[in-house]
Amino acid sequence: MAIVGSPRIGGNTDLLADAFLKGAAENGHNVTKFHLGKMNINGCLGCDQCFKKGGRCIQDDDMQQIYPVFDKANVVAWASPLYIRQFSARMKAVIDRLHSLGDPTVLSVPVKECALLVPGGSDDISLYAPIIEFYQFSMIHYTKWKDLGMRLALGAREKGEVKKTDALQRAYDLGKSL
Repeated sequence: MAIVGSPRIGGNTDLLADAFLKGAAENGHNVTKFHLGKMNINGCLGCDQCFKKGGRCIQDDDMQQIYPVFDKANVVAWASPLYIRQFSARMKAVIDRLHSLGDPTVLSVPVKECALLVPGGSDDISLYAPIIEFYQFSMIHYTKWKDLGMRLALGAREKGEVKKTDALQRAYDLGKSL
């Protein structure tokens, strides 16, 4: 599955996710994409009810569409534009709503594999360090999932600029390698 955290439909992040999913589908996998720009997902309330409800949030919003697919998926591609060196707010809301999954006392979530797909407007790789660190610690270390890798598209600010980079091919190849 791919979760796309960009508000832009058909933008650079969307294209990266599509390339990844195309490669996975061509290799025989069932694929699903959630485009957060089309969904209404609230931020975490900090109520900790998810720890009492098997990892499920009490809020009744579009996150309820993601949970069942997430449960069955063995690979998750986190696709987000780089916003001030971090995930988009839409993506962060989803990540926050899954935070109880790293606690083995809540439920036993099978080890998943995941990848990070990030286009950003800057060519300065150092500006990507915070999102990479968050991904590696909060989404790999905390959950004990397997990292499949990262595909960054530096210098892809305007819609479609990712096509001028090799990132689409690299995302496709990653999906195809599954």
